[in-house]
Amino acid sequence: MDGYTVKEIPLKYEDAVAITAVKVCGDKVYFGLTGGDAILIELDPASDSIRDTGFRFPSKGNKILNKIHNSLAKGPDDLFYIGHGSNINMDKWEFPPVFDGGHLYSYDPRSGATEDLGLAAARSTVHALEIGDGFLFGYTIPDNHLFAHDLQLGELTDLGNISGSYSNHNFACAGKKAFGAYARAQQSSQDKLLVEGTYLFVYDHEERTYEPTEQIIAPAKLVMDSWVAASDRIYGGRGDGVLIELDPETREVREIGIARPNGGTRITGLAEHDGKIFGTAGFPVMGLFSYEPASGEFRDYGKVTEEYPRICYFHGIDILPDGRVYVGETDSNRPNAYVLEPV
Repeated sequence: MDGYTVKEIPLKYEDAVAITAVKVCGDKVYFGLTGGDAILIELDPASDSIRDTGFRFPSKGNKILNKIHNSLAKGPDDLFYIGHGSNINMDKWEFPPVFDGGHLYSYDPRSGATEDLGLAAARSTVHALEIGDGFLFGYTIPDNHLFAHDLQLGELTDLGNISGSYSNHNFACAGKKAFGAYARAQQSSQDKLLVEGTYLFVYDHEERTYEPTEQIIAPAKLVMDSWVAASDRIYGGRGDGVLIELDPETREVREIGIARPNGGTRITGLAEHDGKIFGTAGFPVMGLFSYEPASGEFRDYGKVTEEYPRICYFHGIDILPDGRVYVGETDSNRPNAYVLEPV
């Protein structure tokens, strides 16, 4: 790999099958898992040692795996806000009687204090969560609902169904607004959904309004895999490997280009560091890239590892102030964390 040394750190906890969230908080790095009871793991960058934080979701009374799926949001007070997700089959999901749906939780990694903030959406599970100025914003499956939670008032509002089709891995928040994607879909004669395109939505927390706009951001069935807010722009990663730029004031969307022209599709994680946008891209064996808005230049650092030539698929990225990059592996039954240290 160009520009980095790579260290692989397996997170071998019972029933863990994937890493589905990555977040730097203070001087530690946290990984949300898909798996069993141990669902939030802390890594100390000083020693690369790992430990189970002890955070637990309540039992659902069955063997469906718990998950923190892009639902690990860090507040300005270094509190985590976590959505209870589940590793479900979207077409065959049946809720166990003891599970009313995915709740939101606050968690203090310093003290271990946990608070249940309420049910995000009944009979559903949290699939994405972001934090804006004074509010949480999230998405549930399989019902495809959006919700908002006011942190000061403690009020959680179900905003209703976003679309007939799955369309979000996460969002970006800028100030009092959240930006994301919704798919326009209609039933065909064969009782299947026909997706005509993916469009921009805007949620304004101050006005408590959700607006599905006419601004198209991806054609046909392409989903938005990742978003990040940076400076005065928002960047998104599409399923075809194209990085887009959104002006949150004018809502103008610009296609920047393919992040890794020789590396395949999907941009599954984005993070900002030192004036650059970093991301993971390229399915099925993913690599690291950066984009510098000032110069308009991409840099492809190559595949993170050559150890797994069939699949090495990442889900989540974050970066320490010193430039060390952390990514987590998913969909391969290897819950491996990777530390990418600049050389």
